[in-house]
Amino acid sequence: MKSQKLLSYRKMTLNLHYMAVTDYLTGFFNYKNLFIIGDQEFQQARRYNRPLSLILMDLDHFRRINDKYGYIIADQVLRSVAQRCYLNIRSADISGRYGGEKFLFILPETSIKSAAITAERLRKIIAEKPIVVEGNSIFVTASFGVVELDKEIKSLNSFLKKAEEALLVAKKKGGNRVEVMD
Repeated sequence: MKSQKLLSYRKMTLNLHYMAVTDYLTGFFNYKNLFIIGDQEFQQARRYNRPLSLILMDLDHFRRINDKYGYIIADQVLRSVAQRCYLNIRSADISGRYGGEKFLFILPETSIKSAAITAERLRKIIAEKPIVVEGNSIFVTASFGVVELDKEIKSLNSFLKKAEEALLVAKKKGGNRVEVMD
């Protein structure tokens, strides 16, 4: 009897931990945990002079999906996009929901060239097939900002700001594209 209670307690503790660090919708790391892990990766890359790249992704015109189909279907679209991405990144890569329809991928030991290839692969995988939800075929595209850590970047926040700037350029150029910022 005690062993069953202990097992039940452990399962509950694991579930609570999982809920505390992940986004409920996508299963990716949540915003808070993404920054904790991101800062650890940032500090290690700086300390050991190792490559580290970021990919910031934003779904294009996502508000239109919300407006046309409603939030329940839009959430299913987000979940499907996250799953497509998860299946097409390395297990060493860190994925998180940055907010709303934005996702951040932290790629340890990855040059900007390799990160750009990964971003382009994700862009194609998202855009090539519609997401089918409740009989609706919904085409989705995404824009990507890709950056690599360099000596000029002094903090995780400035690293993220650079990724946001690259993403903004991709959006201004019409979306559904990868923009690399050296």
